[in-house]
Amino acid sequence: MKSMRKWLASALATMLVASMALVSAGPATGVSYGLKASGRYTAVRLTWTSQGAGKTYQVQYGTSKTFKGARTVEVATAGTYVNQLTGNKTYYFRVRTKGTSSWSPKVSKKTSYASTYGGGKVEKATKVSTDDVSGSSIDLTWTTPSGQYACFRIKVSPSPSTGQPAIQCTTAFTLTGLKKATKYGITLYTVAPASGGWPDTNISGPTKTLYRTTSAYALAGPKELKLVPPQRTWQATLDWTAPSNPAPAATDSYRILLGDSSAMKNARWYKDITQDTKITMTGLSNNGIYYVRVVVVDTATLKQRSDRSNYLLVKTLRTHGSLTGSVSTSAPLTDIVATAYNSAGELADQSDITSDGSYSLSVRPFNSGSTPEVYKVRIAYIGSGNFASSWVSTTSSPAVNPNQATAFSVGNEGNTDLPSTKIAAGHVITGKVIDAKTGNNVSGALVTLQNIDGPKQLIASAYSSGAFSFKGVPSGSYTLRASYVGSSTYKAVNTNVVITAGGAYTIKLPRK
Repeated sequence: MKSMRKWLASALATMLVASMALVSAGPATGVSYGLKASGRYTAVRLTWTSQGAGKTYQVQYGTSKTFKGARTVEVATAGTYVNQLTGNKTYYFRVRTKGTSSWSPKVSKKTSYASTYGGGKVEKATKVSTDDVSGSSIDLTWTTPSGQYACFRIKVSPSPSTGQPAIQCTTAFTLTGLKKATKYGITLYTVAPASGGWPDTNISGPTKTLYRTTSAYALAGPKELKLVPPQRTWQATLDWTAPSNPAPAATDSYRILLGDSSAMKNARWYKDITQDTKITMTGLSNNGIYYVRVVVVDTATLKQRSDRSNYLLVKTLRTHGSLTGSVSTSAPLTDIVATAYNSAGELADQSDITSDGSYSLSVRPFNSGSTPEVYKVRIAYIGSGNFASSWVSTTSSPAVNPNQATAFSVGNEGNTDLPSTKIAAGHVITGKVIDAKTGNNVSGALVTLQNIDGPKQLIASAYSSGAFSFKGVPSGSYTLRASYVGSSTYKAVNTNVVITAGGAYTIKLPRK
């Protein structure tokens, strides 16, 4: 009896220990949580059966079936995403309620990289480079082999104080929140943006890690670098804000760095330094492009004491000058334009006439090298009224053709004032074309009026039932020409006329 009591006591103790183990361990090994895994490239979505409100779960995953070296994360929901895994590898997952010792049966999922996405080939970032490295930031630029659009994850190690950057669908980004004199590793991944409940997911492997060390200069770079207008052909004025906390010392100056790109390729120093936060750079090339950064230096030694400022793109203007003048007329100013022609007769610039009758034409002072160029300006009436166009001339007589116009030159960034030009009413010339033999009207004849004082210039043309009409004809000597294009019946005929007033002319076309 005594031995029976001992046996019962021992059995009860064993059962109590076993029951306590079940309470502390939760579901026994092999009891399923209903764990399921689905994948999207390098992300895996896990779901399982809830074990009750307020539970916290531990998720363990890795590439080893035995979970050697596995990572463990905690979540407060019956499901989670495991993201940024390595592609083309099989991962194993299991879950348990926090505070218990037994894991669910493991599930596996193989990750992948995408070969195509959004209708295009998936490509890694390439030509990853840094335009500027300061004590607290790094400017990154990159591209893809084909130059196609893509989104990228930038992974920085160690992590900046501002956290890892958000996904960038660009090819340039500035890393901020960095520490001075610290080496950073930068890696880019091509990414499928978040969609359908899935997070941003890597769809390519990593680029080769780019290492950069932030600067250890005592001062931050000057801020708010800008160009002060007006722009010039051979100089540029820059303005900026001094660094603060700390500020430059009394023994410091500013120095300008010029480069061929924002990365300051082939950089060289501008000749002057300044203790002011403004400088005018002279001796620049006209129509030139400069990338400019400003730094603080020790005045005596020129040793750099600050990070570089952000870069500023400065473009000088091409060599140019202005021809300005005015027009007096009773015609609508909107029906008049001013046009400048160079010595070769090519159009150099054209300008509307403003409401006060003025105009301005931008032209180049030189035609090649330092050889001065000259220009002639025509004030053209383009309306339907009876007003005569004129070339600009220093004489009092209207200039009907280019030979009567005055040639003008202009200096670089200079201005030449032209005489005021009067656009007055012209003459109205009418007439008809008849058959020289029968006197009948010749319908379809082409009539032109050409000035003969110098190069011939077509003034107008008309044809309809033998009648013709020209408006806005200035005084001068002309050739009145009538022809019948394509006709084997009539010969063309030229008649020289001197026009000082309006008039009517009859042209007789002789038969062949």
